[in-house]
Amino acid sequence: MLVVTLVEIVLRFPLTLVSGALLLVVNGVLLSGCSKQRPGERWVNDLKLRGVESVDKGALEDGLATAETGWWPFASKKWLDYGALDKDLARIRAFYARRGFFRAQAKHRLKMRDDKVSADVFFEIVEGPETMLRDVRVEGLEAAPTRLRRLKGLGFELGKRYDHARYGDAKGRLLARLHRAGYAYATVEGRVEVDRDARSAKVLLTAKLGPKVRLGEAVFKGLGPLPEDKLQHQVDWQDGDTYTPDSLARTRAALFNQQVFASVSLDLPKVPPTADAAIVPVTIETTPSKLRELRLGGGVGIERKRHELRLRGSWRIRNFLGGLRTLTVRLQPAFVSIPNLWDSRRMGFAATNDVKLEQPDFLSTRFLAFGLFGYDLGVHEGYKWHGPRLQLGVDRSFFNGRLRGGLSWNLQFLDFFSIIEEAFENAQTPLLGDFVDPYRLAWFEPFIQLDLRDNRLDPRAGFFASIHMELGFAVIGGDFDYLKVLPEVRGYLPVFTKRLVLAVRALYGYMKPLSDRHNTPVTRRLFLGGPTSHRGFSFGRLSPMANGVPLGGNSSLLFSADLRLRVVKLAGNWLGVGAFFDAGDVVAKSADLDLENLHLATGGALSYKTPIGAIRIALGVRLNRVDDPEPSPDPGSRVAFHLTIGQAF
Repeated sequence: MLVVTLVEIVLRFPLTLVSGALLLVVNGVLLSGCSKQRPGERWVNDLKLRGVESVDKGALEDGLATAETGWWPFASKKWLDYGALDKDLARIRAFYARRGFFRAQAKHRLKMRDDKVSADVFFEIVEGPETMLRDVRVEGLEAAPTRLRRLKGLGFELGKRYDHARYGDAKGRLLARLHRAGYAYATVEGRVEVDRDARSAKVLLTAKLGPKVRLGEAVFKGLGPLPEDKLQHQVDWQDGDTYTPDSLARTRAALFNQQVFASVSLDLPKVPPTADAAIVPVTIETTPSKLRELRLGGGVGIERKRHELRLRGSWRIRNFLGGLRTLTVRLQPAFVSIPNLWDSRRMGFAATNDVKLEQPDFLSTRFLAFGLFGYDLGVHEGYKWHGPRLQLGVDRSFFNGRLRGGLSWNLQFLDFFSIIEEAFENAQTPLLGDFVDPYRLAWFEPFIQLDLRDNRLDPRAGFFASIHMELGFAVIGGDFDYLKVLPEVRGYLPVFTKRLVLAVRALYGYMKPLSDRHNTPVTRRLFLGGPTSHRGFSFGRLSPMANGVPLGGNSSLLFSADLRLRVVKLAGNWLGVGAFFDAGDVVAKSADLDLENLHLATGGALSYKTPIGAIRIALGVRLNRVDDPEPSPDPGSRVAFHLTIGQAF
C-alpha cells in the first residue's frame, strides 16, 4: 500500500507575518459568513456569572451551552438560544451538586443592548450551604491484606466538603490498587448517602476481588506479514509473573514503538479462572499499519543572511525483507543564496541525502541497531563542501521511553571548495589558524536522556535532561582528536493555571582538541542563534566572526526562560502568546566565557496549535553588545524574526 503525503513547511520567514495575517483575515471572513443573522435574532455580547465564590468560575462557564462572542475581529457569533438558557440553569445546579452544594439555586437575566442585534446574559447564583463528608467505608476486602483495605491514598478528606469527582477518583484508585496486586478481575462499586438536612454525606465502596491471576502465553492475532518471533521479544512478562496492568501497558507501548501497527489491544479471557493464582493467556489483537510510505514536500527558509529554496522527499519501507527492519531513503535538495536572493554574493546548490536501515531487537537484546550512508553538499558563508558520511549505532529505551541511551560510530569525509581565504587568514581568533582541506572526521557519539515531560511537542509540565558527547580520534579513521560535550536541562511548571506555563532551559557546550596536530574541526564547532536557540540572533549567527563569516566556537552557554499563555481557542485550537528572555554566548575557549557579559535578548511570540505542532512567530530584540566589533557576532543587527513549527524547547 502506498501513502503519499504532501507537506509544505516554511521556516524562519519574516515576510510570512503579512501572509499569515491575510490568512487569519480570510479565515475570519469565511467563519463569520457561515452564520448570517436572522431577523429578531441576537448574539451574546457578554456573559456574566454572579455569586460564584466557592467553585472554579472558568470550569463552570466552560460547561454551559450559552457562550459569549469572542472579542477578536471576525470571531464567529454565539447566538442567544432561549431554550439553552433553561438547560444551563440545570447544568449550574448539577455542577454545584457534584461539588457538595446540593441546595444551590440559579436564575438568568437578559439585557438587550441598544444596537438591537446583541444581548448580555447574566446568571445569578446562590450557592447555599456546603455538604460535608462524614464517613467512608470499604466492604468486600475483609480477607485481603491490610495494605489493600486502607483508606489512605484514596483521596478522601473527612470533615471537608463532599466532592463527587473525588468519589469517582477514589473508586478508580481502589480498583487500580487491586489490579496492581494481581486481581485482574476485581470490580469496585460505590454508593453515596446524602442527608441534606444534616448537610452530611457518607460513602460506601464495595469491592469484589475475584481470583488472583498470573500471566501466561502471549497470543498474537492479526499480524499479517509481520514476524511473531521478533514481536514476542517485546512482551514485558515471563510465564507465571503476577498480573499487573503496567506489564500490559509497557508491552503495548513497546509494540507501538515498532511503528508497524495502527492499533494494539491486550485482553485477558472474559471468563475469570476458578482457581486462585491461575495462569491465563493474553490475547494481543493487532492491526498492521501501511508498510510503505512516500512523503514529498517543499518550502523556503529566509534568514537575515541566508535564503533557501527547499525540496523534501522520503521513501520508507517497514518490515523490509522481514525482521521488522525499516529502510528509509531521504533526498533533501536546496538552492542557497547568501545573504539573499536579490543581492546574492554567494549561491549554490545544497543537499542532504542518505539511506538508513534500522533493525529493532538486534540479536534479541531490545536494542535498535542502525546503519546510515549519505552524501551531502553544503553552502556556508565562508566555504562550500561536499562528501560522504557513514554512521553505525545502537540505542535503547527504558521505562516506557522515559530513559533513552545510545552509542554510534561516525565517519565523514569533507572536501572544501570556493573558500573565502580572507575570512580564514585574517581571523582575529585562533580558531581557524590551521584550516584543513580536505579532512576526515571520525568520532564516537554516546548520549543519554531522561524525558519526564507530559507532552514532547508542547510540554506544560515536567523535566528533561540530556547529555551528548563526541569523542574524535585519528585511530578510528579521522584526522582530528577532540572532545565535545553538550549537557542540557529543561523544566516546565504551570503557574496558577495550566494555561500559563513557565519554561526554563540551560545548555552548555564544551570542545577541546586532544592533540597538538589540529584545532577542533570547523564543521563540528558550537553555534547558537535561531528559533530553537538564542532568539536574539538568526540561525547560527551567535558565534565568533571574521569578515562576516561565523567561525564557530569551542565553548557555549545558553540560558532561556519563557512564559507561555494559552489565550483563546480559534477553530478548536489554542491561540497562544509568550514572552521570552535569552542570555548566552559562544567563544573560542571556555576561559573567555563571561557570565556578566553574555548576549541578552528579549521578545515575544505568537503561536497557534495545529495537528502537526504549534506554528510560532517570534521577534527577538538584542539588549546589549549590539555595536561590539568583530569577532563579536553580527555588529549592528539588533532584531531577529523567527517562524517555525513547535515550541522553542
